[in-house]
Amino acid sequence: MNPILLVLFFLLLFPGRSPALTPGNCHCFRHRSYDAGDKFVADAYLLTTAFNSLIAHVFAVSKETIIMKKMKGGIDGNDLLIGLYLQEKTTRPLALLLSIRENGGSWQQILAAAGNSQTGNDPILAAIAGGSNRMTVQRLITDFMLKKRYQCQQATLARLRATGLGGKEINLLLALRKQSGTPLAQLVAMISNQKMSWSETAHHFGLTPGEVGRWILKGATPQVR
Repeated sequence: MNPILLVLFFLLLFPGRSPALTPGNCHCFRHRSYDAGDKFVADAYLLTTAFNSLIAHVFAVSKETIIMKKMKGGIDGNDLLIGLYLQEKTTRPLALLLSIRENGGSWQQILAAAGNSQTGNDPILAAIAGGSNRMTVQRLITDFMLKKRYQCQQATLARLRATGLGGKEINLLLALRKQSGTPLAQLVAMISNQKMSWSETAHHFGLTPGEVGRWILKGATPQVR
């Protein structure tokens, strides 16, 4: 194990000052509003900003913190989600958890070093402790966030995933249902049958990406940690 990783694991066992993360390149979106001439051009931004709002709401962090770490800090989205979840469960600083991960530590090792080998009835911690891959853990955390924010059932999420929708799409779908009062089946039909884009669908209900994101954040109490 390399010396830097040993030091970071030591800091995890004996918390002190967390190391700063080195910022990387910014991957910013150029198209942020619906364009009738290219109806799919703003979809990536809408889906991403809505998902960032979901993360911010559930984990009580500012949306700006998420953007800085993911978009400008170069942190992998799966690692960020896992780090935020472990921060909640272990009370260890997010910056330290992510630094250890960036320097080669596995999430399985990080969880064990943080003293949380007892996963109890938590399926997410159990998956991490068992060495499940990041995509599997990310999906579990995403479902946890969706159930917490929208009070939906796992069966509903499973049914939506069976149609080919991913976590970001399901989040936006659930948000649009709440904001517009439109049944899920009708929204799914607009996307799959009518071939409407996500930004076109939001525009159809008079909603901008900013309005969708602010609604998802409603009721949250963000804290910069």
